[in-house]
Amino acid sequence: MIQRFDYVHTKIFIKVKFLRKSMKFNAVVEGTYHDQWKTLNYRVLKIEIPEEITTLNDGTFKYKLFGKTDNFESIQKVEIEGPEKEIDFVGFLCSWFLERPRTICTLDGRIFVEEEMLKDDQYVKALPEIVKTSKKIFYEYCLLTEK
Repeated sequence: MIQRFDYVHTKIFIKVKFLRKSMKFNAVVEGTYHDQWKTLNYRVLKIEIPEEITTLNDGTFKYKLFGKTDNFESIQKVEIEGPEKEIDFVGFLCSWFLERPRTICTLDGRIFVEEEMLKDDQYVKALPEIVKTSKKIFYEYCLLTEK
């Protein structure tokens, strides 16, 4: 059963602040914990995803390529099928443990969303805010610069 969002609680609880500026990452992960379903939590990770990959499978969840962004402000939805890549559990790969990862935003603008979350209309409506927050995290750590 998928729990539905009544609202999006935008409390940003970012463990990123504990990272040293020298730490390298190329993705921001949004996720939650079972007792904080409506809270958006952010973590970072370093992951290599070849361009042709459209599904990430961590053995617990599958993350589908939902869309792409070139400015972290708008999302261009994509509907293409491609190869799947097996990875370790995303919650363990993050800078700080995350029980229920839901979205992965990569520095190159790809947005992967856990397939069950794609069925939750309220969560899908929250994706633009998640992408914008990812942009703020990338800027804070000087991984993005103004174009």
